[in-house]
Amino acid sequence: MFKRKKEDEIYMKEQNFTIWLNSVRLDLYREVRKACLPGILKDRLMTAISDMSLLNVTESSLLVDCGRLDGGRIRATNEIVVCKRNRRLLLHELVHSVQGTEYDAEMVELRVLPNEATPPTPDDYVKFKAEGTKYF
Repeated sequence: MFKRKKEDEIYMKEQNFTIWLNSVRLDLYREVRKACLPGILKDRLMTAISDMSLLNVTESSLLVDCGRLDGGRIRATNEIVVCKRNRRLLLHELVHSVQGTEYDAEMVELRVLPNEATPPTPDDYVKFKAEGTKYF
C-alpha cells in the first residue's frame, strides 16, 4: 500500500510538472516571438521551445529535453536540469542550448522577460568579457 501511495505521488508530481512545462512553453514561445531579438537567435529559441519535452521528474528537479538542435548543450546532451519552476531560468538555459553565451542569455532575459530578469552580478561581467557574445 505504501508503494502504491509513493507511485501516485510521483505520478502527480510528473503531471504537475508536465502542466507547468506546457504552460511555460506556450508563454515563452509567445514572448520570444514578439521580442526584439536577432533573427537567427529568435528562430533557434522558438525551435528549442517547440521541441523541448519533459524527460524525468525527481524530488527536487525536472529534466527537460531541448530537442534536436545542433550545438552546445547543457550537460553535453540535449538536457537541461531545472531545479525550480522558474521560466526565467529555463529561458536562460535554452539560450545556452543554442550556443548563446552568458551575455546572450542575460540580454534575452532582459528583452523577453523584463519584469522577471535580475541585474547582472559583478561575476557576470567577468564572464561577459571572457566569453563575448555570439548573437548581439
